[in-house]
Amino acid sequence: MEPTSIDRQASRPRPLPARLPTRWDELSFTPESDPLPLDLLDELGGKDVELIVINAAVRPTFSGEKSVTLTCRVLRDGEPRMVPTSHGPIPLDLPCYFRLPVRADGTPYVPVRSKFYQTWCRLNANRRPTRRDRMPLAIFRERLLRGHVRIVRKGATNQHQDLPREQWRLIIEDVSP
Repeated sequence: MEPTSIDRQASRPRPLPARLPTRWDELSFTPESDPLPLDLLDELGGKDVELIVINAAVRPTFSGEKSVTLTCRVLRDGEPRMVPTSHGPIPLDLPCYFRLPVRADGTPYVPVRSKFYQTWCRLNANRRPTRRDRMPLAIFRERLLRGHVRIVRKGATNQHQDLPREQWRLIIEDVSP
């Protein structure tokens, strides 16, 4: 059966716009989310907060190492702390990072003195894992924990110079049951 002209037109790729942006200042980049309100930095920076870990994952870093990233939802009086944005209030989720070194063959390992190992053991009723390559991240999820909030003021590229205040961010530095 011979395709009709309508079928041929539907299978063609769409034409490109008449003019593509050719200069960097013509491109439009929108941030993934609104920046944190600056008063929140003063209110939470350096304080201990209650939180629930809503996600835990192992992710690669730019240096080739691996990092355990916990996404922590900050609570206020047992309820999620809400942050005003242009799209309405959303819960305040902050990251907590644990660095995992990588062996020469590319597999990450957990040193006994690492922050991740010690935190994992505390959450496992102060019991060591039977094998260090079997430390499930599920032990973190949906647990009510306490964490210390830290303000990140310096960038990764130039660690001797402070970032502008608008680019500061909050992270969870330490978690404990």
